[in-house]
Amino acid sequence: MSIHKIIFSAIGVLVFVLGAPFAVELGYCAVNSIQDATTFAICEYVDIPEIVDELINSGVEVALRGYFKWGGDPTDWSAIAEGVDRLHEAKIPVIGGFTASTFFLYEDATTEEQFDDFVTRDADGNIALLWEPHGAHYAINNPAVIDFLVEHARAQVEAGLDGFHIDEPHVIGATNWNLGNEGYDDYAIAGFRNYLKQKYPDFTDADWKLFFDIDDIDTFNYREYLAEHGWDKYPTFSYFVNPLAKEWGPLIEWFDPLWLFTMNPLEIYSEDHFHGWSTRKFLQTLIARLKELEDEAGRPLYTCVNGTAPYVDFQMNWIFAFHNSFRLSIVDWILQHRRASKEFLGKDVPEIFFLDWPASMEWYSTLPEQKKIDWIRIYSADTYAGGCFFAFHFHNYLQDFRTNGTHELILHLIKWLKAHSDFYHDIEEHPQMKEVSTDDQIISHTLWLKSKGNKAFLHLINHDYTNSGIVQKKNFEVVVPISNIQSATLSSPDFNDEFELSFKQYRNGAALQIPRLDFYDVVTIEFASPSDDDTDDDTSADDEGGAEEGCGC
Repeated sequence: MSIHKIIFSAIGVLVFVLGAPFAVELGYCAVNSIQDATTFAICEYVDIPEIVDELINSGVEVALRGYFKWGGDPTDWSAIAEGVDRLHEAKIPVIGGFTASTFFLYEDATTEEQFDDFVTRDADGNIALLWEPHGAHYAINNPAVIDFLVEHARAQVEAGLDGFHIDEPHVIGATNWNLGNEGYDDYAIAGFRNYLKQKYPDFTDADWKLFFDIDDIDTFNYREYLAEHGWDKYPTFSYFVNPLAKEWGPLIEWFDPLWLFTMNPLEIYSEDHFHGWSTRKFLQTLIARLKELEDEAGRPLYTCVNGTAPYVDFQMNWIFAFHNSFRLSIVDWILQHRRASKEFLGKDVPEIFFLDWPASMEWYSTLPEQKKIDWIRIYSADTYAGGCFFAFHFHNYLQDFRTNGTHELILHLIKWLKAHSDFYHDIEEHPQMKEVSTDDQIISHTLWLKSKGNKAFLHLINHDYTNSGIVQKKNFEVVVPISNIQSATLSSPDFNDEFELSFKQYRNGAALQIPRLDFYDVVTIEFASPSDDDTDDDTSADDEGGAEEGCGC
């Protein structure tokens, strides 16, 4: 038994004997809470002492992907464990992770027989190889795959890691992999048959034949069905003639290979099709098994998926970067994922976005130093304005913030965001957020209400970016659907001063005068509750007769 297990077992006994309140005093629970954190870092890996120093000195609250399993695990975990221990001393939790989509031949001393059993097939029953040497996607309907993943997750727990970033279990069968011609292994074929029988329990033999051209559902094999109809070579392209295609998976959600416009997390995990049903089942079972490791560890273990998903403790999602103009706002896309997360989980949890790799990070790596800096300024602002969090990139094999010019900016933003954490916690969308307006359409904006108290936060992000850089905005007006404003204070990570704003106030709204916007401003609006007999229905910010001047400037 490792020393970690001995310590965690002792803690578990003390918790049982002395009760949960005492557990908070037992060391590990002194690390930062992910739920309360405002700043996050991406770092592969924490076995580099100098990077651990940077994490500690930066003041960042959570380290993500401090280890990640892609291919084989290390034979010696001591360097990882030492880095984790140092970060724990600084109260920084460290999330590990693993790919839940990809497996390689001979990975961690597995056999050829295990490889054949673990990986999925194309519609002709052949292994769908995607990476050299001999890498393919998992057969996620195979229970042995979950056993393998959990056993290797246990090694991360023993090294002290605090949870798992579960990478891309939902991508298997997507059209951007092998044109969607994968996922047809024997486990999936049996699962699809059972899915159809559960979905249509009252179907008669005649119904199966009439609606799906199935002769015998009890012996039905979808691979054979595709071959009999001539659809086995390119099954995705049978979508409009194959009556079972919509039962197998959603086509329109995978038409967009970059997942920029059509990808809907709720649709990906929908039980209206086998892909969503089987992915949910896999993820639910895997996370339940990972949670069992908490009992062995005697401490909480957090889970997330690369992409907004059900069953997780927090969300961690990619930003796909692909353009040089920076004029495209992703605020609405961020909001969509925040809403989907709440629908999945029934509550708000942190949703963290990061610049994924290899594709996005390879693109980012081509940018000159100033554009790297400006990209972070703009898209971290979009993310925080969308009610989510941004993971600042410290280190991986593609980029190191110590050498790419972003070091000072990232340290500054971490400090500023922590100092203004009130902007980002215990908030809810203003029900009239869409009524916020400004004459300059290149400025993105969101409006949030504090869950308790009469306070709102207006976020403004400048996307007016040219070849010469950002175009600063000065002295413009923003109309907000908030009345009875008592004060409006502008803060920004782009300058040191705070400004008390002047405003014109109306019965059901106000026009704020914004003196300056470089990249990102936040306006804190404090307001009084309207009186019960306040029935004037003047809502127009254009009706000067209803305006009252307010000013704290």
